[in-house]
Amino acid sequence: MNVPFILFTGKGREEVVIEAINEGATFYLQKGGDPPSLFAELAHKIRQAVHAQDAQKALLENEEKFRRLFETAFDGILLLSDFTIVDCNNQAAALFNADKSEMIGSDFTRLAPELQPEGSRTKDKAGAMLQTAFQEDGAFVTWKFRRFDGSVFDAEMSVSKLELGESVYYQAIIRDITERIQAENELEQRNIDLSAAYEELIASGEELKFRLEELRQSQEMLQESKKRYKDLADLLPEGIFECSLNGNITYVNHQAYTLFGFDADQPLDDKNVLDFIIPDDRQRAVQIIRDVSGGAPSKPHEYMAIRSDGSTFPVIIHSTAVIVNGTVTGLRGVIIDISERKKAEDEIRESKQQLADVIDFFPDATVVINKHGEVIFWNRAMAALTGIAAEEMLGKGNYAYSVPFYGERRPILVDLALEPDDVTRKKYVHFHREGDVIIGESYMNRAGKEGMYLWGVASPLRNSDGEIVGAIECIRDITTRKKAEEALKKSREELEILVTERTSELMQVNQALRESEERYRTLVELSPDPIFVHDGKQILYANPAGITLLGA
Repeated sequence: MNVPFILFTGKGREEVVIEAINEGATFYLQKGGDPPSLFAELAHKIRQAVHAQDAQKALLENEEKFRRLFETAFDGILLLSDFTIVDCNNQAAALFNADKSEMIGSDFTRLAPELQPEGSRTKDKAGAMLQTAFQEDGAFVTWKFRRFDGSVFDAEMSVSKLELGESVYYQAIIRDITERIQAENELEQRNIDLSAAYEELIASGEELKFRLEELRQSQEMLQESKKRYKDLADLLPEGIFECSLNGNITYVNHQAYTLFGFDADQPLDDKNVLDFIIPDDRQRAVQIIRDVSGGAPSKPHEYMAIRSDGSTFPVIIHSTAVIVNGTVTGLRGVIIDISERKKAEDEIRESKQQLADVIDFFPDATVVINKHGEVIFWNRAMAALTGIAAEEMLGKGNYAYSVPFYGERRPILVDLALEPDDVTRKKYVHFHREGDVIIGESYMNRAGKEGMYLWGVASPLRNSDGEIVGAIECIRDITTRKKAEEALKKSREELEILVTERTSELMQVNQALRESEERYRTLVELSPDPIFVHDGKQILYANPAGITLLGA
C-alpha cells in the first residue's frame, strides 16, 4: 500500500501504538496539547512520508536503469568472486556461445586456454591480474579466451575491485577484438587505433557501491545515483541517448555531443532522434522504434547519421525499451561511430579491386581458385587463350578449368599448389618446385588443331594466419619458342654433321701432304747432287752432298 498511515493515539495507550507500528504504520502522534502545533506536526509527517516513498520509487527506477545499461552494453561483463563467475550480462554469454546458466557458477579460467600467447599459465596470470585489481583499483590486459564450443578469440579486458559490504568481488569488462586484429593484419597495421580501455570499469564498481549506500539513506543516495549514472554515461566512448516514444530527445551523454558536433552546453531537448539521421533512413528508423517499443528483441541497426554541420557518418545504434512500472515510456540506446571500420572495409575492398585489375591485365593467362577448387578469377588473357569468357567459368569447380586445355577434367599445376599429386606431376614434360612455387611444361593436343606447348607457374595463396585459402596459376603459350628451339636444335645437328665431314676431309688432305713431304725429303737426302736452301743471306739447309761439298 502506497498511502502513508499515521496513527493518532491518546495518552496511556502505548500498547496500541506498538501494535500499529508492528502492523506497518508510518508514524504516530499523541493526542492532546496545542491543536495548531499538533496539526502542523501532522502535516510535516505526511510530507515526510510521501517524500520518502517518492525517493524509494526513484531509487527502484534508477536501479532498473543501471541493470538495463549492464544488460545492453556492447561488451561482455562478468562479476567474479575469486575465480568463480557469480553473474554476467547477455553479451558475455553471447561472446562465449553459452547460456547465462552455463556461465554462472563456472570457473573463470575455464574460459581461456591453459597458456596465454606470451607463454604464461592462464591461472597464474589471472591470479596476478586480480591481485593488481585489488591493490591498484583496476587492471587492463589483452587476453586469449576460449568459448564453450572450443573456439578461441582475442579480447581486451579491464578488471576492477568491488567491495560490497564485507565481501570483495571483481568486475571484468570484455571486448572481442578479433575483427580489429584481422583488419589490422589485412591493412598492415594501417589506420587502426582503437581505444581499448573502458573507464566504465571503475564507474560500474562505484555504481554497485553506491546502491548499498542508497539502502541506508535513500534521499541522499538518489541524487548521488543520478550523478553517478551521468558520470558513467559520460565516460563511455560511445554515445548514449534516451528519448520518448515519439522520438523526442530526453538525455544524451558527453560523447553524443562530440559525435554530432554540438557544444556541451547546447540543449538538445527540442530535437528528435530522426533529426540526426539522413532522410532516406528515417522511415526505417520509425518502424524500428515501433518494433522495439512493442517488445521486439533488441539488436543493432546501421544508419547514416548527420552532424550539426551537415556532414554525414555511418553509425550502429543499439536500442532497447525503457520500462517503468511495467509500462514502456521511451527508448534508451547506444550510438557507435563506425567510420574507421567502414574506412578499413573500403580500403580492403579497394585493395582487392586493385589486385583484381592487376591480375585481369596480366599478359599471361591466369586462373585463381579457392581452396575448394572453384574458379574465382579468370583473366582476359585466359579468356583469349581458351576462347571461354570469365562469366562462363567463374564459380565452376571439379577441374572445369582444365577442359579447355586437355579436353578432360583433370588436375593441373594450380591443383598441385593446393595438394601435391605424383600422378599429375608426371604428366608434365618438365616439372620442378622452388619452395611454394611450382613450374611445369606440358604439351596440349587439340582436336582438329595444331597442338600447343604450355608453360605454367603456380603458387598457393595464404591468409594472414598462413593458412592456404586458394591457389593461382599463370599459363603461357610457348609453342613458337618450342618450334624455334627445335629448329635451332635441327640446325645445330646439321652443322655438327657438316663439321664432322669437313674435318674428315682435312685429315685426309693432311695425311697426303705428310706422305708427299716425306717422299720429297728422302729424294733430297739421297740425291748425289748438292742441294741448298737459303733466304738470300744465309744457308738454311744443305743435304749430305752439299755438306760434303762445303767440307763441313
